[in-house]
Parts: sequence; structure tokens; C-alpha cells
Amino acid sequence: MRKNTIKKEDILKIYTDGAARGNPGPGACAFIFVKGCLKDGENEPHKG
Repeated sequence: MRKNTIKKEDILKIYTDGAARGNPGPGACAFIFVKGCLKDGENEPHKG
């Protein structure tokens, strides 16, 4: 099994979203984790 680890210098972006119908009511949420992102206009991963 391959082990994926996140190092201190890695970039990790987390996108979240959620919604509910009524209060209280059914709801849902989602998370997307993106490792090694580029900043806008960059060709190399950002370090620090």
C-alpha cells in the first residue's frame, strides 16, 4: 500500500461547501483536498 504524506512545505488547499433545507432539516457538506497547487500565474509550485 502506498502512503501519501503531506510535508510542511507542501501546499494544501481545502474547498468546502454545504447546504440545508430548513432549520432543522436535511443537510449535506463536501470537502475537496488539493495537494501541490499552483498560485495564479505561476508555473512552479509555491514553496512557503
